[in-house]
Formats: sequence, C-alpha cells, structure tokens
Amino acid sequence: MNRLLACTVLLGLALPVAAAKQSAFDDLLAQVQEHSLVLIGEIHGTTEVPALVGDLAEHLVGAARPLRVALEIPATEQASINDYLGSAGILADRQRLLARAFWQRDYQDGRSSVAMLGLIERLRRLMLKADVRILAFDIDSTRVSDDAEREAALAQNLSAAVSAEPNALWLTLTGNLHSRVNAGAPWDEHFDFMGHRLQSLAPYAIEILPVSGSAWTCTDADAASCKSRPFPSSTRQPGLQLGSEINERGHHGWWLLDASTASPPANTELEQP
Repeated sequence: MNRLLACTVLLGLALPVAAAKQSAFDDLLAQVQEHSLVLIGEIHGTTEVPALVGDLAEHLVGAARPLRVALEIPATEQASINDYLGSAGILADRQRLLARAFWQRDYQDGRSSVAMLGLIERLRRLMLKADVRILAFDIDSTRVSDDAEREAALAQNLSAAVSAEPNALWLTLTGNLHSRVNAGAPWDEHFDFMGHRLQSLAPYAIEILPVSGSAWTCTDADAASCKSRPFPSSTRQPGLQLGSEINERGHHGWWLLDASTASPPANTELEQP
C-alpha cells in the first residue's frame, strides 16, 4: 500500500471515530444541562478527563445559569486559586499557585496534575467573559480519622456551596468512588460515599473511564507508589451510556473513553500554557 493510500485509509477510519466522540459529547452536554448538580467521577491522573470537563465548561458558559466547577482540592487552597483566577495567568502567577502545599506535596495522586492545572487555566480564561467560579471543597485527608469522615466533609462542603447558589449549574470532578450515588460500598453496605450523602440535591452522576492507556496513580499510602501506570487490558468497548436509574457502579451513566494519557504532577511543568 503506498503512502498516499495508507493516509487516505487512516483518515477514513478516523472520521467515524471522531464523529462518534462528538456525538457522545453532544449527548452528555444535553444531559448535563438538564441538571443543577452533576457529579463526574474519574480515575485521577489522566489528561483526558480534566480536558473533557473543560470542554463541557466552554459549552455551558453560554447558558443563562452561572457555572460553578467544584474540584477535589482542599478548601485551604481556595484563596490561592482565587488569586490565580484573578491574575493574568503568566508564568509568575503559575509559580505562586504551584508553590502551595497541595501542588508540592510528596503524595502526588493525580489531583494536582498538569491536566488539572490546565483545567484551572481554562476556567480562568472563561471567567473573563462569563460568570464562572471554582470551588475547592476537599479537606486534608491526613487530618481525618477515617474515610467516612472525609466523605461526610466532602458532602457537607459541597452541599453548603450548592445551597448558597441554587440557580447555578454545578460541575463536580472527583474520584469515581466519591461520586457514587447509591447506598453502601462494595466492601461495606453501611458505608456512604459523598454522592449518596447529597441525595437531597438530586445529583446526576456520570463516570468517565478509559478502557486503555495510562494514568498517574498511587497504589498505596507510600508516595513512592505514585507514578504513570498503564491500565490493565479490558474487553469493554468505548461508548456512552446514560440513564435515569442508578447502574451497578453507583452512577446514572458512564462514558468509556478509548484511551487516556497519564498526566504527571503539575509541579514539574512550569511553562506558560
């Protein structure tokens, strides 16, 4: 096969894939717009999911409602995030933000990745033309007695913010366990995740997971375990499934992406976007 023919064949294969992704995005966007609180669950440490949240935000700023994006970042970082959002976003501004403890901590679990910093930067730019804000609503997990206390704090912090601005559209990006809206956990039927604790706010939960590729993840409490890892092989097919009922994974739907790329810690990336 000559080079021109090969390129033509590859282009022909790429077009249906791109069309399918656009169609899935359009369907997800339509579903998001029907709700006030949307919980997006991810595997931390990918490039694609924060980018997808940024894409949703860019399409939602034309709506009548203010847009609020809640991130799994400690509330103690809110002031520094606000400072960055009000800045020009130049290298010095990024350095001041990245100097904070959250971005510099040894335990880099994917929440303080290059992709997350990129999402914050995209939202900073959107703020120049629309009513957009970021909420950092996590707590310092090293200062809680157990996982249940953290889930309760996440739910309480988010609930208070949503209740204070009930007319806003809230996009929340957390790990895909926090976003589960069903009762119980796979290992404990009496354990309730953040999503279930928010039932009075009628959240809509969507899980976004790659079926291949890599992510920057940690396997245990040791900071040395945090690194880029490939996802195990899977027989699941990429695609979007949305519904009104809670599925077996504790969400109303999922989007299985065909692949992802690990996003390293942002403190290694200080160049101007």
